[in-house]
Amino acid sequence: MAYTFDSILDEIKLTGMVPTSQNTFTEARFQTLINREIRTHILPMMLKLRENYFSYDDDRSPSSSGLAISTRAIGGKVQNVALIEGTNRLDLPWISEEDQIDTDESPVSKPGAYIKGNVLYVKPATSHGYSTVRMSIFLRHGKVVPEDEAAQITAIDTGTKTLTFTSGTVPTAWTTSNTFDLIQANPQFDSLAIDQSISSVTTTSMVFSSTLPTRLAVGDWVAKAGETPIIQLPVELHSYLAQLVANQCLKNSPHTKAYEAGVEEIKNMRKDIIALFSPRIEKEGKSIKNRTGMLRRGM
Repeated sequence: MAYTFDSILDEIKLTGMVPTSQNTFTEARFQTLINREIRTHILPMMLKLRENYFSYDDDRSPSSSGLAISTRAIGGKVQNVALIEGTNRLDLPWISEEDQIDTDESPVSKPGAYIKGNVLYVKPATSHGYSTVRMSIFLRHGKVVPEDEAAQITAIDTGTKTLTFTSGTVPTAWTTSNTFDLIQANPQFDSLAIDQSISSVTTTSMVFSSTLPTRLAVGDWVAKAGETPIIQLPVELHSYLAQLVANQCLKNSPHTKAYEAGVEEIKNMRKDIIALFSPRIEKEGKSIKNRTGMLRRGM
């Protein structure tokens, strides 16, 4: 099953009783409504659940001049900061810039981090020899676009970092000056890599500059950075999104009762969705019982 803009567009038209022979709601307008409803309704609702939906690790090298927070971070927020070296991980406490005595030292007994404007600073800047600063952010997925503005992978060569596509499906406007996202076609529709550079592009193939993700598979998609043909929401939210957009179509139409029913439907769907998605982990792990202990043997 496809989970793309093209497929959800059919559901929206059916739900909103939008006739095929009309000029009010063009494909571009549906795009605008879909992206607006995702930003203004769905993302805030899911983030309020605090269940780590849309969490993404942005790995950088330490820098004394600070690290600009990714333009893809929802609200410019940083969820967590950790130092990484091989298998070693050190999560950093948040510190106050005003508490620093030495501008290159942390006011606590270990490295710390603070945000100023839209820049993250790790102190000390040398990070005690750790080679990677991992900023965990809530990733703003790309703007939803039609399938013909992206390309679906038909073959992968990890050795040459080459992706192959059906002839004629690679948008002709793509060049090596663009950067690209690699997007999972099936649930959970992860962004497998973002803002990737390429060294060449033809009508049937692309050669990437960086190692391709191990999870990348035939059938996944390539899109310009910040765009996606896939609705990158849990499958259970797709009909909710379709109803939200359909309500906007019905809002100023003669179908008053249909609009009122749509509004009521959204209320009911929202309750069910919140119950479905939170808590994300249904049970705590089973406790281990020592069945051969002294108390069980009556000693």
